[in-house]
Amino acid sequence: IANILLENNEKSRNVNYFRLNTINNVNDPSEGHLLVNYLKGIRENSFYAPDFDKSLHAFISCFTFNHDSLNQFRLYGKEADKEASGVSLVFKKEFFQSESFLGGLSFLSLKNNIQNLDRDNSSLEVNEQSDTKNNSEKKSRISNQPVMRCVYIDPTSSYVQLAQRNRLTFFREFGNETVLIQGQETSKAEYEWEEYKKYIDEKTIAFSNAFRTLKNTYESIIEEKKAILSDELESSNKIYALINEILLPLKYLIKHSAFQEEQECRMVYVTSLNAPEVSMVDKKFLFVEYDSKVKENLNKVYIAPAAKDYRLYLAWLLRDQDIKIELSNNPYRQTS
Repeated sequence: IANILLENNEKSRNVNYFRLNTINNVNDPSEGHLLVNYLKGIRENSFYAPDFDKSLHAFISCFTFNHDSLNQFRLYGKEADKEASGVSLVFKKEFFQSESFLGGLSFLSLKNNIQNLDRDNSSLEVNEQSDTKNNSEKKSRISNQPVMRCVYIDPTSSYVQLAQRNRLTFFREFGNETVLIQGQETSKAEYEWEEYKKYIDEKTIAFSNAFRTLKNTYESIIEEKKAILSDELESSNKIYALINEILLPLKYLIKHSAFQEEQECRMVYVTSLNAPEVSMVDKKFLFVEYDSKVKENLNKVYIAPAAKDYRLYLAWLLRDQDIKIELSNNPYRQTS
């Protein structure tokens, strides 16, 4: 995928855009259910297939706080199913939405949140007969989106953890640098980590309080909904639908604690399958394209332990950009 996003196609001048993919392709079957179960007071570790809603469908793209993670390289950084043979792309902050938009609702498909741009390809295969459309047509891509921190919960207890950097990342960032604190020289990595930990602890407390408030509010609404007479079934159904719409983006930021090592943050974009920005290829890959270009927004590239032979190739792909390319700091040896 990185090769597709970074390659220079000078002849056709095509640009391969970053994608947000359907939530139905995720590897965690509890996605989307954990939040609702929490609000309903259900404490179980059951697994389900993700919901499918063609009118309010979620598309996501996933990122991690830990850019040089051996576990991530082994799970997801694979080339031809060979572990730790991929790359980690680190994006600049400009790749994401920089400030609040319409009260934080930019992840919903609103008219001014989509950009119609000239189609890169002269034709589009829409069925087995390969019907084509000419260059005058437009293709929609979504504008910059916010990236949001995931929260890991254990469905059988009250455990909560916000996605975050780990301590090691600070030592790799600052190395042996020191800083003077109250007249005493100390490790900058340790100091920055302690400050960051305080920040995360404060955010965790704030989230936990808000999470409990959300649960109380949800329970109150459900109780009031029960009071609606049976002859007002339509109103009751509308209330239920509205609750689901409000919770939809948040549902896919609540993840099972089994996946907490990923320390993930996400873009979540919600729209209808009928929306012009939604595409499908090979009858199975459903996605929306992101307008910001990848190469121009890269800050750094980490090369996995089993992909070091591609360093020169990556340097060639990125020759027109000032992007640092580093080999992973993690030791790893293929055993098969």
